[in-house]
Amino acid sequence: MTCRKYQTQVIVPLSEIAPSKSKTQLEVLKRVAWFLHDEGKYAQAREMKIKVVATCTELVGSKDRETLTAKGKLAVTYCREGRLKEALDLQREVLAELKQVLGSEHPEVLTVMSHLALTCLNSGLLEEALVLQKNALEARLTVLGPAHPDTLTAMSRLGATYRNQERWAEAIKLHQDVLEARSNILGNEHLDTLMAKSSLAYSYLGAEQWSDAQNLLEKVREARSRLLGDEHMDTLTAMSRLAYAYAGQKLWDQAITLQKTALDGWLKEFGEDHPETLTAMAWLAWTYWQMDQGRLEEAKRLYNKVLMARIRVLGESHPTTANTRKVLEDIQNNRSKSDGYSLGSTSLTDLPGRN
Repeated sequence: MTCRKYQTQVIVPLSEIAPSKSKTQLEVLKRVAWFLHDEGKYAQAREMKIKVVATCTELVGSKDRETLTAKGKLAVTYCREGRLKEALDLQREVLAELKQVLGSEHPEVLTVMSHLALTCLNSGLLEEALVLQKNALEARLTVLGPAHPDTLTAMSRLGATYRNQERWAEAIKLHQDVLEARSNILGNEHLDTLMAKSSLAYSYLGAEQWSDAQNLLEKVREARSRLLGDEHMDTLTAMSRLAYAYAGQKLWDQAITLQKTALDGWLKEFGEDHPETLTAMAWLAWTYWQMDQGRLEEAKRLYNKVLMARIRVLGESHPTTANTRKVLEDIQNNRSKSDGYSLGSTSLTDLPGRN
């Protein structure tokens, strides 16, 4: 909260500073860039990350590992902004350069490979994404072994790739394996174990295995509330996903109550333009639409608000903006699920939270 309160007093002066060879300035830029990215303020984060790259180049040169790492992080922000071509070009450049510096199986190289896979996925390059994730997992299995945290992360990301391709059975199997390993190594309530439960539940949602998802998400929500607090981002994500599971079973009262609680939390902690706030708002609108109980006008109003904010924050051409516009058109025309919508697949692209 303190960072948010004083951010303008820091960001404006930093944005006006020219690149230099100051290591102190570099560390400040890195921290502010991370904060802005985490807040969903991607345009400002991009500006700071470009300064980080320029400062690294001044300090250590354009081919140094630190500079290449900074470029990789800039590419992640490009991806979140929907600037997919710029992200792809930069990630491919960084991956090739890092392989020369560190070798093909270095953990940092594999991390960039994973990020490139995600950008490919968002760009519709599904086969390239799958090959990259498989290569990253195979390398981590060889170098680190099956129980290493980075290997389990790679396994989870491959599962997420399968999920985005609607290969539900394969996604679920991988996430089940990750959850079993995390539970055995870390215990049932370690934060990484809770993330594994959430990822498995996410795939259950896509496969419309509502009760399986509900069972896991109720446990995740309770544990995160106790360990992190009700207003933590991960707790709010668990609420949103659990509400989705309730909606899938037409438990409208429970779904609406939880979605409103989650939305209030996002608004209070992160503001109305944060991506997760807008996703929570979109899902409340979606539930109003699906209820078919005279709440169509509320659904239209809320979803139009989401669209306007996404145009303002992400731009007209961002894939999420395009998806929002399509759903709003369907709501305005009151198209039913029988007209081609699946609560478990098409709509899942707008589900809140991280994997």
